Amino acid sequence: MEETHHTDKGLKIVGFVDSKGQWKFKVDLKKVNKLEAIAILEILKASLVKESGIQTESKG
Repeated sequence: MEETHHTDKGLKIVGFVDSKGQWKFKVDLKKVNKLEAIAILEILKASLVKESGIQTESKG
């Protein structure tokens, strides 16, 4: 399973499920600063958890 998201700032995020069934994300950061990318990933993670009930760990 794979999902690709494009933001209005040109950020491309590809979310996919690895061999262990865990969501992983690949992010194209060419046009976006790191702080914006982290914020977008947190929003995506929250929406995935809400949709699927997946439990995730937040490091930080």
